[in-house]
Amino acid sequence: MRIGILTAVLLLSGGMFLSAFGEKSIAVMNLRSEELRPTDCIAVTNYLTTELQKIKGYRILAWDDVTNMLEHQAGKQALGCEDDECLAEIGGALGVDYILAGDIGSIGDRFLMNLKLININRAATERRASTIVEGNIGLLMDRLPAMVGEILEIETQQKIPEVVIDQTLELSKEPNSMQLTPIDQPETREGRVRFSLGAGFNFSQGWYHFADYTNTIQSYGFSVSPGLKFSRSRLNLELTIVGGENVMDGYIEVPTHTFTAGGGLVWYLETWRIADIITIAPGLGAGFWYTEDEIAEKIGRINDTHYLKTYQFGALYLRVKIGRDTNCLFFDVGQIVGTDAEVGSKERLLYRVPPIMQLRAGYERTF
Repeated sequence: MRIGILTAVLLLSGGMFLSAFGEKSIAVMNLRSEELRPTDCIAVTNYLTTELQKIKGYRILAWDDVTNMLEHQAGKQALGCEDDECLAEIGGALGVDYILAGDIGSIGDRFLMNLKLININRAATERRASTIVEGNIGLLMDRLPAMVGEILEIETQQKIPEVVIDQTLELSKEPNSMQLTPIDQPETREGRVRFSLGAGFNFSQGWYHFADYTNTIQSYGFSVSPGLKFSRSRLNLELTIVGGENVMDGYIEVPTHTFTAGGGLVWYLETWRIADIITIAPGLGAGFWYTEDEIAEKIGRINDTHYLKTYQFGALYLRVKIGRDTNCLFFDVGQIVGTDAEVGSKERLLYRVPPIMQLRAGYERTF
């Protein structure tokens, strides 16, 4: 019943796309994706259509033409189908020999494109082609000419690299592998640099000595980290502010106040990956962080306030990311190092010692 209605609508609107003698006709459907923006899917679909139109012996019906011909309600409902039988129904109504459909997905920071050519007479997929790239969706555009040649079984100047096919097979054999594997792709790759933005909750702990007693200073706060994402590394500007208070029992019974504020550039190198969703990245930073401790020493009824000021210039981190490359949770452990400070007499010497340990958890989005 649905076939009859859709065909009737197209006939009444004068929209049948009849193949010329000796030519085969292909209608191109818009590529589907749950990860990409609709505008990106349309851009890839249009480029695919352009590559198809370069092949002699075929008449190509672009996606815009398909939507115009199926502008009636019955046609609009049919555009949402995905199975071969339904797509073959659309192809039959359009009067074409084949339907070309596909999708784009992602696994970690890898993008996978699948194309299938559906024979309208047999209502079944005749040929398939797939490719996978890493780091940048734009790299899929470079693979489209080879995919067109493969799915139409014609010779093209570009071949799909064998390493890409090997990666696809390896993923299908061990989809749930938890093996720790190094990321060995070269640092310099094609594609644009992407912008990232992260925010997290910070816990910081430092140490200071008073006489023969050692105590810890704990503080809490937030960090914001705009950055740039490259193929397997990222450069972040880490902006941090934390504050807290503590009591040194036995010597100082008045709460002590502390805060650390500052920022620096941290370079993370994504070195290992587990099951394509967990990434381990050591980081090295350089910048300026300022720490001030306000410590009130209580001697009898008198409070003697001291201020310890220290400066940090370097940072070491180890980051663990969980999730896709575009959206992930991150957990950092590290320390910032720099100068120490001291105040008081030799008998009652109070001094702050580096480093300051930091723990951080947050969310990061790459655009």
